[in-house]
Amino acid sequence: MPYIGSKPSTSFVSMSKQDLTGSSGGSVTLSHAVANANEVALYINNVRQEPTESYTVSGSTLNFNGYTVSASDDIYVIFLGKAIQTTVPPDGSVTSAKLDTNIAVSGNLTVSGAFTSQGIDDNADAIALTVDSLESVGIGISNPSSYDDGADKLVVGKTDDRSGITIVSSTSTAGSIHFADGTGTSSYRGIIGYYHDNDSMRFYTGGASEKMRINSSGASTFGLIDSSPYVATEGFVVALNNGVKYGILTGCDHVGNREAIAFVNPNGQVGSIRTNGTATSFNTSSDHRLKENVTADWNATTRLKQLNPVRFNFIADADTTVDGFLAHEVQSVVPEAISGEKDAVDDDGNIIPQGIDQSKIVPLLVKTIQELEARITALENS
Repeated sequence: MPYIGSKPSTSFVSMSKQDLTGSSGGSVTLSHAVANANEVALYINNVRQEPTESYTVSGSTLNFNGYTVSASDDIYVIFLGKAIQTTVPPDGSVTSAKLDTNIAVSGNLTVSGAFTSQGIDDNADAIALTVDSLESVGIGISNPSSYDDGADKLVVGKTDDRSGITIVSSTSTAGSIHFADGTGTSSYRGIIGYYHDNDSMRFYTGGASEKMRINSSGASTFGLIDSSPYVATEGFVVALNNGVKYGILTGCDHVGNREAIAFVNPNGQVGSIRTNGTATSFNTSSDHRLKENVTADWNATTRLKQLNPVRFNFIADADTTVDGFLAHEVQSVVPEAISGEKDAVDDDGNIIPQGIDQSKIVPLLVKTIQELEARITALENS
């Protein structure tokens, strides 16, 4: 085709003829499907027929309207505007407006540059997301199904550097991971959640029942989390639910001496709870190398007589009478046996109760017995 200037990069179209002589009946089959009768010209014995009046077309079937043809009739059709050649458009000449709204690809689709869609913005310079033949997904990992088959549906990371996952939530809501075995209430059988409004990490099991909480100061609460008085503000709290047998159960696979719990501070270990095959010991530090100014020359009997053993019941347990002491009365005699201050309250006026470690009175009792024994012996010998 002659042209002036640059060679055009277009498709060429032409009319194409199909000879149908020898056909008979009320219809013929076309070699090319067309949209309607106006896209083909029908000639019978060299007389052009009127489209839609003399014939109609549906796909590749041409139907004669109200008449039939015989094998002796000279019949042919001319396809009007049938494409006979295609060409590759120049680079950058096809815009998105020229593409179909929905594009289906039966083979592989490779995008060498950045890929952007309404939900995806891909600017990676290497493979970042892999979906393998077992439908496992890897982010930064090209072989997710190679990992433990109990946790290989989503594998995130990189083998040559640190990696992690970040869950972003607003300052007044929570970010969480849910463990499900169904839908409805089964969609949250277990939950790990971080609550940004008070910076606490919470753990749920058996549905929506919270079993553990770590607050912003590091205080931890286990068990009866829903009852606010038991939630720890500092340290470690185990709050028993009704029917739970043990608050804390420590064990050992050996019957020899083992420290179930050790108590330490910057000075080192200051106490322990130790078990053996048959018994438990509650220990406080008493090594001679830790002590100085040791003396046995003091009067225990006089101090012991200052103690005031009494019988009483606690207000919270009116039906039980016990033997004991009033903490503040012991404090002036054996101060190391008492913790807290008399009549102390918190900022809200709640009682901060004193406590007593009655084992701290044992040395005073032993020394008093020794002094009594000495006096008895002296009387017996006089």
